[in-house]
Amino acid sequence: MNTKNAIKTRLLKQIEQAQQEIKKLDEIPGFEKIEIGDIGYFFTEKQFDFDHLKREQIIDVIKALGGTWEKTPSSEGAKINYSQTINGYFIRMWEGEPPPNCKIIEYLEEIPAQPARTVTKRKLQCV
Repeated sequence: MNTKNAIKTRLLKQIEQAQQEIKKLDEIPGFEKIEIGDIGYFFTEKQFDFDHLKREQIIDVIKALGGTWEKTPSSEGAKINYSQTINGYFIRMWEGEPPPNCKIIEYLEEIPAQPARTVTKRKLQCV
């Protein structure tokens, strides 16, 4: 296969993958209602991540998709990951701004191993 045909084959495969992703996106009710502009996202076969949303954008997504969202501290900083499963798709708002009534609390926890050690953990506290 010459270089031109190899490039065409790769591009056609990318087009096919994009068409499959569009079809999957159509299977998630409410996506057509989201109006938050061109944002960062990550999409796989069964997962869709919105990245680094502002609080207003998070509210827009929650209103559009509905359901109950689990909130967990992100791995770094005072950010939160919001997640739920809709029609078999794991939807996550990765490292979003927390609600005004929530904060991330850091605490020390002793691990009784040999030798024992203390680790810093984080939890979400909402009032």
